[in-house]
Amino acid sequence: MSVNAASLDKVADNYLLKFLRETDETRLNFYKNFPDKYINGCKITENQVIFLSRIISSNTTSLPRSRYEQMLRLIPSSKIAYKLMEKMQDYYYDEFLKNPTVEREFYFDENFCGTNVKGRIEHHDSFYVDFATHRRYKLLFVPGKFYNDECSICGSEFDEMTLVHKLTCGHAFHFQCLDMWLQNKTSCPHCRTVVVKRLKKTKNIHIDDQSNEFVISIQTETSYK
Repeated sequence: MSVNAASLDKVADNYLLKFLRETDETRLNFYKNFPDKYINGCKITENQVIFLSRIISSNTTSLPRSRYEQMLRLIPSSKIAYKLMEKMQDYYYDEFLKNPTVEREFYFDENFCGTNVKGRIEHHDSFYVDFATHRRYKLLFVPGKFYNDECSICGSEFDEMTLVHKLTCGHAFHFQCLDMWLQNKTSCPHCRTVVVKRLKKTKNIHIDDQSNEFVISIQTETSYK
């Protein structure tokens, strides 16, 4: 069976894009449907919960301050915003770990230059289990809520009402500082706790001897390099 390898690579790449997009959408829906039992007594509306969910689910490492400050003005206090943001992320991570989907299988039927090609994608994921275990938070900086009041990477104090990354060890850092640190390091700058760095994607393509179908094996795992 003669098929352009680049076409099968495209099938794999399209699957991965869909997988990552659906993972982000699932996380956002978790935040939007945050249980009322955690919200009671916080004097916060459903729209305000949605605002917070958009802030913490954004893939942007440095949101424009004016953008999220406008949202946060609607929250009764910065302490309430901090508390809910942390609980929302813990809720997602805890629920994910109760039933992590590690193995996935997806069947495809594509036409390449007049040739019909059938096959399946076998996907093994370990990254999101690691990420939920060694969780990293996106939180509003509130004095007294963190182990450190300054970023130990750049030495600057955190400004109140800015967003920071808090690692599972409890230490906080500026987004850009932590990103730069993790380009060459794999642990917390403060206490050396292991940090889940980034997602590594590998794929292998072969033909199933019995079905004569293409099999694309994909693995998403944690990169510690």
